[in-house]
Order: sequence, then structure tokens, then C-alpha cells
Amino acid sequence: MPKLAQSLHPHDLGHLRIIAELWGVELGSPNVEGALEEITASLLKPSLLAEMIDSLSLEADSAITALVFSGGRIA
Repeated sequence: MPKLAQSLHPHDLGHLRIIAELWGVELGSPNVEGALEEITASLLKPSLLAEMIDSLSLEADSAITALVFSGGRIA
């Protein structure tokens, strides 16, 4: 399974900015490489992840729980 940075790498700077905005992360880098470093560092922070999980709907939380218990893959 690809790492987060590998999954985000093929995207342009505009796409990365949209992802960052949806997660509440402000990117300061003017290029893709710098933005990748910023966004991956931010998205891997346990506090941000916990905040996002706490904000999920019951249905979304159930889906993520099912995904975790299935080893990260669901047909």
C-alpha cells in the first residue's frame, strides 16, 4: 500500500491546496514538493486525525471502524 506522500504525489498544487483546506491545514509552499511535505506532516499528526475522527457522522465512523477491523480493505 502506498504511503500518504506517494498517494498525493501525482496531484498538482491546486489539488493539494484543496485537500489541505478540507482538513483545515494552511499550506505556505509555492511548489508541489514543499506542499507535499507540509500536508503529509500535518495530516499525520495524531491530534488532527483525532479531531477529524471526532467530527465524523455516525455512519462515517462506522465505515472507518469496519475498514480498520477488516485490515484496511473492504471489497
